[in-house]
Amino acid sequence: MHYTRRCLTPHPLATLPVSINGENGLIGLAFHPHFDSNGLVYVFHTHLQPCRNQVVRFTDLDNLGIQETVVIDDLPAADIHIGGNIGFGPGKKHK
Repeated sequence: MHYTRRCLTPHPLATLPVSINGENGLIGLAFHPHFDSNGLVYVFHTHLQPCRNQVVRFTDLDNLGIQETVVIDDLPAADIHIGGNIGFGPGKKHK
């Protein structure tokens, strides 16, 4: 689903090639605290090839497309006991 102006639309923001072996796949999703003004969405997932976990930042360009940036790459992945979380703390160091 695509998130815009606090509502969901049927158009996807992005499609990710994720591994679906075992417990792999989408691990976490976080909207930047200033999403309304900067369009940043962070995704923690297991990439398909090679099988590894990564954090990717998507920038929604006013519903005209997205820019994808890998923020953290090559985090260890396994088939079972995958866990993780992504979010923003109370500090004001968000960029």
